[in-house]
Amino acid sequence: MKIQTGEGAPRIRLVSIEVVEKIMTTYRAERNDMRPVIWPISKAIEACEVGGHVNLNEQPCARPLSHLICYEDDIIAFCVAPYIQQGSYGMGVSYDRWNYQGEIIEQGATYAFVKNEQALTQFKANWRKKLEKLSEHNLGVVEATLATMHAVDAVTREPEQHQAEVDAIRMAVQMERYAFSPYTVYRERKTIKEVMNNARPVAPTDRAPGRLPAIEIVCLRIAKPAEKSEPTGRHISCRYELDPFERRQWYPSEKTHKLITVRGHVRGPENAPLRPKRERIYKVTR
Repeated sequence: MKIQTGEGAPRIRLVSIEVVEKIMTTYRAERNDMRPVIWPISKAIEACEVGGHVNLNEQPCARPLSHLICYEDDIIAFCVAPYIQQGSYGMGVSYDRWNYQGEIIEQGATYAFVKNEQALTQFKANWRKKLEKLSEHNLGVVEATLATMHAVDAVTREPEQHQAEVDAIRMAVQMERYAFSPYTVYRERKTIKEVMNNARPVAPTDRAPGRLPAIEIVCLRIAKPAEKSEPTGRHISCRYELDPFERRQWYPSEKTHKLITVRGHVRGPENAPLRPKRERIYKVTR
């Protein structure tokens, strides 16, 4: 799947919550906890551009999500379903095209990944049933998926042979990062039923545990660096001790930040006198 960009990119159009629920009926037959995320096409493009580096050897995604990417005339449903089983993990990805009346007009590719080759056989047996539920009207997709199911190790070793799978993993991770970043602004799109039942318990048959309302991506608040100010003329005339502190360190080779602890050390010019730590003195007045 390629997201169209540039001058020919379609105008923004958003799907109604009623159509969202109609579309989700198909995917929740397999995963009732799958959460819809509504994307204007411009925000889906931005998510893939700023999503950062993706390590294919780590567990890619943690949330079952159905990304509904809204084009002008149709909707791409990009569904991501992670599974964790017996210390290993897997992830299923599917692309389908829907219209704005909630009717499927094209069933796209379906991919599946597991952590390593050892878990591949077991997952194929388990996923046959899962994929058949998702693709009852097109069993050919199930057979094609099982035939091309790959371990993440194989995808990592031979990325040029599995480019579609690599792109699917990266896109899934980048969109999940963007949607649930602390800097992302989104709004919930609840159905009338969900709004009415918000203040009281919902019957188990009506909502499965963990089912959450749809969210619509609004924007990403990107911090802007402060403008450089004129030098103040201030200089350090002594050395002083710094206590240990935490810092978000950038690793260029991994293209990510990691939280590290900086050990306590002495700061200041080497030839400057050492300023002793100020001790707190208590004065008792009777």
